[in-house]
Amino acid sequence: MPGMALLCIDTGTELRLLSYGDAEAILAAAEDAAARAEAAASGVNLPKISAADAGKSLIVNQDGTGYDVGLAVEFATETQAKAPGTPENDGLVVNLLRTLQQGQARGFFSLKDFATTVIDNGSNSAISALQSAVNSGETVVMPKTDDSYLFDGDVIINNPVKLRGASGGSKIKRVGAIGRFLLRANHINIGDFIEDGSEMTGQAALFHFDTIENDASRYIQHTLIENVRSFNSGGLIDDNNVKGAAATPYVWDILIRNVYAFGCRGRGIRMRDGFAFLRFEDVEIGLGPQYGGVSLPAYEFRNFEGLFLRRTEATGLDGYTDLGYVPDAEQRGFIFADGAALHINSLFADNNKGDGVFCQNVQYVDGNDLNSSIDGGTGFNFINVDRININTIRSGGRRNMAPGNLNTVSQGISLNANCQTVIIGNAVTHNW
Repeated sequence: MPGMALLCIDTGTELRLLSYGDAEAILAAAEDAAARAEAAASGVNLPKISAADAGKSLIVNQDGTGYDVGLAVEFATETQAKAPGTPENDGLVVNLLRTLQQGQARGFFSLKDFATTVIDNGSNSAISALQSAVNSGETVVMPKTDDSYLFDGDVIINNPVKLRGASGGSKIKRVGAIGRFLLRANHINIGDFIEDGSEMTGQAALFHFDTIENDASRYIQHTLIENVRSFNSGGLIDDNNVKGAAATPYVWDILIRNVYAFGCRGRGIRMRDGFAFLRFEDVEIGLGPQYGGVSLPAYEFRNFEGLFLRRTEATGLDGYTDLGYVPDAEQRGFIFADGAALHINSLFADNNKGDGVFCQNVQYVDGNDLNSSIDGGTGFNFINVDRININTIRSGGRRNMAPGNLNTVSQGISLNANCQTVIIGNAVTHNW
Protein backbone atom coordinates (compact mmCIF):
# COMPACT_ATOMS: atom_id res chain seq x y z
CA MET A 1 0.00 0.00 0.00
CA PRO A 2 1.34 3.47 -0.81
CA GLY A 3 2.97 5.14 2.19
CA MET A 4 2.95 2.00 4.32
CA ALA A 5 6.25 0.28 3.59
CA LEU A 6 9.46 1.13 1.84
CA LEU A 7 11.67 -1.71 2.95
CA CYS A 8 11.24 -5.09 4.56
CA ILE A 9 14.17 -6.27 6.75
CA ASP A 10 14.58 -9.89 7.79
CA THR A 11 16.35 -9.85 11.21
CA GLY A 12 16.36 -13.61 11.42
CA THR A 13 13.47 -13.81 13.86
CA GLU A 14 11.01 -11.36 12.46
CA LEU A 15 10.19 -9.12 9.55
CA ARG A 16 10.22 -5.33 10.12
CA LEU A 17 8.48 -2.85 7.83
CA LEU A 18 10.06 0.62 7.66
CA SER A 19 7.95 3.62 6.85
CA TYR A 20 9.10 6.49 4.70
CA GLY A 21 9.66 8.49 7.92
CA ASP A 22 11.94 5.79 9.34
CA ALA A 23 13.97 5.70 6.17
CA GLU A 24 14.32 9.47 6.09
CA ALA A 25 15.61 9.50 9.70
CA ILE A 26 18.21 6.84 8.89
CA LEU A 27 19.32 8.74 5.82
CA ALA A 28 19.60 12.04 7.74
CA ALA A 29 21.72 10.43 10.46
CA ALA A 30 24.02 8.88 7.87
CA GLU A 31 24.43 12.18 6.04
CA ASP A 32 25.19 14.00 9.33
CA ALA A 33 27.83 11.44 10.30
CA ALA A 34 29.41 11.76 6.88
CA ALA A 35 29.50 15.54 7.19
CA ARG A 36 31.15 15.34 10.62
CA ALA A 37 33.75 12.90 9.34
CA GLU A 38 34.48 15.11 6.35
CA ALA A 39 34.84 18.18 8.60
CA ALA A 40 37.21 16.36 10.93
CA ALA A 41 39.25 15.07 8.02
CA SER A 42 39.56 18.54 6.50
CA GLY A 43 40.61 20.10 9.83
CA VAL A 44 37.64 22.46 10.15
CA ASN A 45 37.61 24.22 13.58
CA LEU A 46 40.68 22.31 14.73
CA PRO A 47 43.59 24.27 16.23
CA LYS A 48 47.09 24.14 14.84
CA ILE A 49 49.42 21.89 16.77
CA SER A 50 53.16 21.31 17.01
CA ALA A 51 55.62 19.11 18.83
CA ALA A 52 55.33 21.45 21.83
CA ASP A 53 51.74 20.26 22.30
CA ALA A 54 52.74 16.64 22.88
CA GLY A 55 50.71 15.09 25.67
CA LYS A 56 47.92 17.67 25.49
CA SER A 57 44.29 17.09 24.60
CA LEU A 58 41.57 18.65 22.48
CA ILE A 59 39.17 20.64 24.66
CA VAL A 60 35.78 21.85 23.42
CA ASN A 61 35.43 25.63 23.51
CA GLN A 62 32.81 27.04 25.84
CA ASP A 63 30.67 28.26 22.94
CA GLY A 64 30.77 24.83 21.32
CA THR A 65 32.05 26.15 18.00
CA GLY A 66 35.40 24.44 17.98
CA TYR A 67 38.29 23.07 19.96
CA ASP A 68 41.41 24.22 21.74
CA VAL A 69 44.59 22.42 22.79
CA GLY A 70 45.09 22.07 26.52
CA LEU A 71 45.70 19.79 29.46
CA ALA A 72 42.89 17.53 30.56
CA VAL A 73 42.61 17.40 34.34
CA GLU A 74 40.45 15.95 37.04
CA PHE A 75 40.02 17.49 40.47
CA ALA A 76 40.76 15.34 43.50
CA THR A 77 39.87 18.21 45.86
CA GLU A 78 38.96 21.81 45.23
CA THR A 79 42.58 22.85 45.78
CA GLN A 80 44.41 20.09 43.93
CA ALA A 81 44.50 19.27 40.24
CA LYS A 82 46.15 16.15 38.92
CA ALA A 83 47.40 15.18 35.51
CA PRO A 84 45.90 12.16 33.74
CA GLY A 85 46.56 8.97 35.64
CA THR A 86 49.64 7.75 33.87
CA PRO A 87 52.60 6.38 35.85
CA GLU A 88 54.96 9.18 34.84
CA ASN A 89 52.41 11.87 35.75
CA ASP A 90 50.86 10.34 38.83
CA GLY A 91 50.05 13.16 41.24
CA LEU A 92 51.77 15.83 39.16
CA VAL A 93 49.97 19.16 39.19
CA VAL A 94 49.95 20.74 35.75
CA ASN A 95 49.56 24.18 34.22
CA LEU A 96 45.92 25.24 34.07
CA LEU A 97 46.29 28.93 33.30
CA ARG A 98 45.47 28.96 29.61
CA THR A 99 42.98 26.13 29.57
CA LEU A 100 40.40 25.36 32.21
CA GLN A 101 41.08 28.34 34.55
CA GLN A 102 40.50 26.38 37.73
CA GLY A 103 43.08 28.54 39.48
CA GLN A 104 40.92 31.62 39.09
CA ALA A 105 37.90 29.65 40.21
CA ARG A 106 39.46 28.67 43.53
CA GLY A 107 41.14 32.04 44.08
CA PHE A 108 44.79 30.98 43.95
CA PHE A 109 47.27 28.80 42.09
CA SER A 110 49.72 26.22 43.28
CA LEU A 111 53.32 26.70 42.22
CA LYS A 112 53.05 23.21 40.80
CA ASP A 113 50.37 24.47 38.40
CA PHE A 114 53.23 26.06 36.47
CA ALA A 115 55.53 23.04 36.43
CA THR A 116 56.13 20.51 33.68
CA THR A 117 58.02 18.13 35.93
CA VAL A 118 58.39 17.33 39.61
CA ILE A 119 59.85 20.43 41.32
CA ASP A 120 59.72 19.62 45.03
CA ASN A 121 62.39 16.92 45.20
CA GLY A 122 65.37 19.22 45.82
CA SER A 123 67.12 18.22 42.58
CA ASN A 124 64.97 19.45 39.68
CA SER A 125 65.15 23.21 39.13
CA ALA A 126 62.05 25.16 40.13
CA ILE A 127 63.18 28.40 38.47
CA SER A 128 61.05 28.04 35.33
CA ALA A 129 57.92 27.32 37.37
CA LEU A 130 58.66 30.22 39.74
CA GLN A 131 59.17 32.62 36.84
CA SER A 132 55.92 31.55 35.19
CA ALA A 133 54.15 31.86 38.53
CA VAL A 134 55.23 35.44 39.20
CA ASN A 135 54.57 36.37 35.55
CA SER A 136 50.94 35.39 36.04
CA GLY A 137 50.32 38.22 38.49
CA GLU A 138 48.09 35.86 40.44
CA THR A 139 48.10 34.62 44.03
CA VAL A 140 50.44 31.62 44.09
CA VAL A 141 51.01 29.16 46.94
CA MET A 142 54.13 27.01 47.28
CA PRO A 143 52.84 23.72 48.72
CA LYS A 144 54.58 22.24 51.73
CA THR A 145 57.21 19.68 50.81
CA ASP A 146 59.36 17.24 52.74
CA ASP A 147 62.33 18.17 50.54
CA SER A 148 62.78 21.56 48.86
CA TYR A 149 62.33 23.65 45.72
CA LEU A 150 65.70 24.04 43.98
CA PHE A 151 66.50 27.72 43.45
CA ASP A 152 69.45 27.85 41.03
CA GLY A 153 68.86 31.12 39.18
CA ASP A 154 67.22 34.55 39.39
CA VAL A 155 63.46 35.15 39.26
CA ILE A 156 62.39 38.56 37.94
CA ILE A 157 59.19 40.02 39.42
CA ASN A 158 57.92 42.66 36.98
CA ASN A 159 54.29 42.91 38.08
CA PRO A 160 52.23 42.81 41.28
CA VAL A 161 52.08 39.30 42.69
CA LYS A 162 51.42 37.41 45.91
CA LEU A 163 53.72 34.42 46.47
CA ARG A 164 53.30 32.50 49.71
CA GLY A 165 54.49 29.27 51.22
CA ALA A 166 52.34 26.84 53.17
CA SER A 167 52.48 28.22 56.72
CA GLY A 168 56.27 28.21 56.74
CA GLY A 169 56.45 24.55 55.74
CA SER A 170 57.72 25.30 52.24
CA LYS A 171 61.48 25.28 51.76
CA ILE A 172 63.62 26.60 48.93
CA LYS A 173 67.26 25.57 48.50
CA ARG A 174 69.61 28.12 46.94
CA VAL A 175 72.70 26.82 45.16
CA GLY A 176 75.49 28.57 43.27
CA ALA A 177 76.33 32.26 43.30
CA ILE A 178 72.91 33.85 42.72
CA GLY A 179 69.36 32.59 43.20
CA ARG A 180 67.53 35.87 43.87
CA PHE A 181 64.07 37.38 43.67
CA LEU A 182 64.70 40.54 41.61
CA LEU A 183 61.99 42.96 42.76
CA ARG A 184 61.02 45.41 40.01
CA ALA A 185 57.32 46.07 40.60
CA ASN A 186 54.85 47.60 43.04
CA HIS A 187 52.55 45.64 45.34
CA ILE A 188 54.75 42.57 45.81
CA ASN A 189 53.63 40.31 48.65
CA ILE A 190 55.91 37.39 49.47
CA GLY A 191 56.66 35.17 52.46
CA ASP A 192 55.86 32.10 54.59
CA PHE A 193 58.79 29.91 53.60
CA ILE A 194 62.22 28.68 54.70
CA GLU A 195 65.45 29.32 52.79
CA ASP A 196 68.44 26.98 52.90
CA GLY A 197 71.61 28.61 51.54
CA SER A 198 74.16 26.09 52.75
CA GLU A 199 75.13 25.22 49.15
CA MET A 200 75.62 28.81 47.99
CA THR A 201 78.98 29.98 46.66
CA GLY A 202 78.45 33.75 46.86
CA GLN A 203 77.00 36.59 48.90
CA ALA A 204 73.87 37.27 46.84
CA ALA A 205 70.89 38.36 48.92
CA LEU A 206 67.64 36.45 48.56
CA PHE A 207 65.57 39.59 47.86
CA HIS A 208 67.09 42.23 45.60
CA PHE A 209 65.40 45.58 44.97
CA ASP A 210 66.42 45.82 41.33
CA THR A 211 66.07 49.55 40.68
CA ILE A 212 67.37 51.21 37.52
CA GLU A 213 68.58 54.80 37.46
CA ASN A 214 66.35 57.34 35.69
CA ASP A 215 63.72 54.72 34.88
CA ALA A 216 60.47 55.99 36.40
CA SER A 217 58.74 52.71 35.66
CA ARG A 218 61.04 50.99 38.15
CA TYR A 219 59.90 52.79 41.27
CA ILE A 220 59.30 50.06 43.81
CA GLN A 221 56.48 50.74 46.26
CA HIS A 222 54.21 48.84 48.66
CA THR A 223 56.37 45.75 49.23
CA LEU A 224 55.59 43.23 51.97
CA ILE A 225 58.09 40.51 52.94
CA GLU A 226 57.22 38.52 56.04
CA ASN A 227 57.53 35.18 57.81
CA VAL A 228 60.81 34.12 56.18
CA ARG A 229 63.40 31.94 57.90
CA SER A 230 66.86 31.87 56.33
CA PHE A 231 69.82 29.66 57.19
CA ASN A 232 73.44 29.96 55.96
CA SER A 233 72.44 32.30 53.17
CA GLY A 234 74.57 34.75 51.23
CA GLY A 235 72.28 37.51 52.50
CA LEU A 236 68.65 38.46 52.92
CA ILE A 237 67.92 41.87 51.33
CA ASP A 238 69.99 44.08 49.03
CA ASP A 239 69.58 46.75 46.33
CA ASN A 240 71.49 48.38 43.48
CA ASN A 241 72.54 51.73 45.02
CA VAL A 242 71.97 53.41 41.66
CA LYS A 243 73.20 56.89 42.61
CA GLY A 244 75.91 56.20 45.12
CA ALA A 245 75.76 58.51 48.10
CA ALA A 246 72.94 60.67 46.72
CA ALA A 247 69.49 59.99 48.14
CA THR A 248 67.09 58.47 45.62
CA PRO A 249 63.33 57.84 45.82
CA TYR A 250 63.39 54.51 44.06
CA VAL A 251 62.25 52.26 46.93
CA TRP A 252 59.58 53.38 49.37
CA ASP A 253 56.75 52.09 51.51
CA ILE A 254 58.13 48.65 52.34
CA LEU A 255 57.37 46.46 55.33
CA ILE A 256 59.76 43.68 56.36
CA ARG A 257 58.53 41.78 59.41
CA ASN A 258 58.94 38.52 61.27
CA VAL A 259 62.11 37.67 59.35
CA TYR A 260 64.99 35.64 60.78
CA ALA A 261 68.32 35.00 59.06
CA PHE A 262 70.91 32.88 60.84
CA GLY A 263 74.46 32.26 59.67
CA CYS A 264 74.47 34.96 56.95
CA ARG A 265 77.70 34.71 54.98
CA GLY A 266 77.31 38.20 53.58
CA ARG A 267 75.42 41.30 54.69
CA GLY A 268 72.11 40.46 56.24
CA ILE A 269 70.17 43.53 55.07
CA ARG A 270 71.50 46.40 52.96
CA MET A 271 69.30 49.26 51.73
CA ARG A 272 70.83 52.21 49.87
CA ASP A 273 68.02 53.20 47.50
CA GLY A 274 65.35 53.47 50.19
CA PHE A 275 63.36 56.68 50.43
CA ALA A 276 60.54 56.86 52.97
CA PHE A 277 58.28 54.57 54.99
CA LEU A 278 60.94 51.89 55.22
CA ARG A 279 59.74 49.66 58.07
CA PHE A 280 61.51 46.70 59.66
CA GLU A 281 59.73 44.89 62.51
CA ASP A 282 60.70 41.74 64.41
CA VAL A 283 63.84 41.11 62.36
CA GLU A 284 66.93 39.21 63.51
CA ILE A 285 70.17 38.85 61.56
CA GLY A 286 72.78 36.41 62.83
CA LEU A 287 76.10 36.65 61.00
CA GLY A 288 78.11 33.55 60.20
CA PRO A 289 81.62 32.90 58.85
CA GLN A 290 81.67 34.94 55.66
CA TYR A 291 83.02 34.32 52.18
CA GLY A 292 86.60 35.49 51.73
CA GLY A 293 87.04 36.16 55.45
CA VAL A 294 85.56 39.66 55.09
CA SER A 295 83.51 40.86 58.06
CA LEU A 296 80.38 42.58 56.76
CA PRO A 297 77.71 44.26 58.90
CA ALA A 298 74.41 42.68 59.78
CA TYR A 299 72.43 45.79 58.72
CA GLU A 300 73.48 48.66 56.46
CA PHE A 301 71.14 51.55 55.64
CA ARG A 302 72.15 54.57 53.55
CA ASN A 303 70.44 57.38 51.63
CA PHE A 304 67.14 57.13 53.49
CA GLU A 305 64.52 59.77 54.27
CA GLY A 306 62.37 57.88 56.75
CA LEU A 307 63.56 54.62 58.35
CA PHE A 308 61.69 52.80 61.13
CA LEU A 309 63.10 49.83 63.08
CA ARG A 310 61.15 48.04 65.78
CA ARG A 311 62.40 44.98 67.67
CA THR A 312 65.48 44.32 65.55
CA GLU A 313 68.58 42.37 66.55
CA ALA A 314 72.07 41.84 65.11
CA THR A 315 74.11 38.92 66.37
CA GLY A 316 77.79 39.09 65.48
CA LEU A 317 80.46 36.57 64.70
CA ASP A 318 82.14 36.20 68.07
CA GLY A 319 80.26 32.99 68.59
CA TYR A 320 82.27 31.45 65.72
CA THR A 321 85.74 32.07 67.17
CA ASP A 322 85.82 28.50 68.44
CA LEU A 323 85.63 27.44 64.79
CA GLY A 324 88.80 29.35 63.94
CA TYR A 325 87.09 32.47 62.58
CA VAL A 326 88.26 35.81 64.01
CA PRO A 327 86.08 38.82 63.07
CA ASP A 328 87.74 42.18 62.45
CA ALA A 329 86.86 45.68 63.62
CA GLU A 330 84.61 46.35 60.61
CA GLN A 331 82.18 43.68 61.74
CA ARG A 332 79.40 45.99 62.96
CA GLY A 333 75.87 45.30 64.01
CA PHE A 334 74.07 48.29 62.46
CA ILE A 335 75.25 51.01 60.05
CA PHE A 336 73.07 54.09 59.49
CA ALA A 337 74.54 56.74 57.17
CA ASP A 338 73.56 59.72 55.00
CA GLY A 339 69.93 59.78 56.10
CA ALA A 340 67.24 62.16 57.28
CA ALA A 341 65.05 60.63 60.00
CA LEU A 342 65.82 57.43 61.91
CA HIS A 343 63.29 55.97 64.35
CA ILE A 344 64.45 52.92 66.34
CA ASN A 345 62.68 51.10 69.15
CA SER A 346 63.92 47.97 70.97
CA LEU A 347 67.24 47.41 69.20
CA PHE A 348 69.90 44.92 70.28
CA ALA A 349 73.42 44.55 68.86
CA ASP A 350 75.14 41.50 70.33
CA ASN A 351 78.51 39.76 69.91
CA ASN A 352 80.03 42.35 67.58
CA LYS A 353 83.79 42.90 67.32
CA GLY A 354 83.34 46.38 65.87
CA ASP A 355 80.71 49.00 66.69
CA GLY A 356 77.36 47.76 67.85
CA VAL A 357 75.65 50.74 66.18
CA PHE A 358 77.45 53.14 63.83
CA CYS A 359 75.46 56.26 62.89
CA GLN A 360 76.93 58.98 60.66
CA ASN A 361 75.57 62.03 58.79
CA VAL A 362 71.99 61.52 59.91
CA GLN A 363 69.83 64.54 60.62
CA TYR A 364 67.58 63.12 63.34
CA VAL A 365 67.64 60.02 65.54
CA ASP A 366 64.73 59.15 67.79
CA GLY A 367 64.82 55.97 69.85
CA ASN A 368 64.08 53.98 72.97
CA ASP A 369 65.40 50.79 74.56
CA LEU A 370 68.63 50.57 72.57
CA ASN A 371 71.09 47.89 73.67
CA SER A 372 74.59 46.92 72.60
CA SER A 373 76.68 44.08 74.01
CA ILE A 374 80.00 43.89 72.16
CA ASP A 375 83.59 42.71 72.37
CA GLY A 376 86.13 45.53 72.43
CA GLY A 377 84.46 48.09 70.13
CA THR A 378 82.13 51.04 70.71
CA GLY A 379 78.57 50.32 71.73
CA PHE A 380 76.98 53.34 70.01
CA ASN A 381 79.09 55.54 67.73
CA PHE A 382 77.36 58.78 66.63
CA ILE A 383 79.19 61.00 64.12
CA ASN A 384 77.73 64.22 62.65
CA VAL A 385 74.19 63.58 63.86
CA ASP A 386 72.24 66.85 64.12
CA ARG A 387 69.65 65.87 66.73
CA ILE A 388 69.51 62.85 69.03
CA ASN A 389 66.53 62.05 71.26
CA ILE A 390 66.83 58.69 73.01
CA ASN A 391 64.94 57.59 76.10
CA THR A 392 66.97 54.57 77.28
CA ILE A 393 70.31 53.38 75.90
CA ARG A 394 72.53 50.63 77.32
CA SER A 395 75.98 49.49 76.28
CA GLY A 396 78.33 46.90 77.75
CA GLY A 397 80.96 44.29 77.04
CA ARG A 398 79.85 40.94 75.72
CA ARG A 399 79.38 38.23 78.31
CA ASN A 400 81.48 35.25 77.30
CA MET A 401 79.96 31.85 77.86
CA ALA A 402 83.19 30.56 79.49
CA PRO A 403 83.14 31.15 83.30
CA GLY A 404 85.42 33.98 84.38
CA ASN A 405 86.16 35.07 80.80
CA LEU A 406 84.57 38.50 80.50
CA ASN A 407 84.97 40.88 77.58
CA THR A 408 85.01 44.64 77.84
CA VAL A 409 83.63 47.49 75.81
CA SER A 410 86.17 50.14 74.83
CA GLN A 411 83.56 52.88 74.84
CA GLY A 412 79.88 52.67 75.62
CA ILE A 413 78.58 55.75 73.79
CA SER A 414 80.60 58.04 71.52
CA LEU A 415 79.37 61.46 70.32
CA ASN A 416 81.61 63.60 68.14
CA ALA A 417 81.63 67.41 68.27
CA ASN A 418 79.20 67.77 65.37
CA CYS A 419 76.36 66.08 67.25
CA GLN A 420 74.50 69.31 67.98
CA THR A 421 71.42 68.57 70.09
CA VAL A 422 71.56 65.47 72.28
CA ILE A 423 68.84 64.36 74.70
CA ILE A 424 69.32 61.01 76.42
CA GLY A 425 66.93 60.15 79.23
CA ASN A 426 68.72 57.14 80.69
CA ALA A 427 72.19 55.96 79.65
CA VAL A 428 73.86 52.88 81.15
CA THR A 429 77.34 51.64 80.26
CA HIS A 430 79.00 48.70 81.98
CA ASN A 431 81.11 45.60 81.53
CA TRP A 432 79.73 42.18 82.27
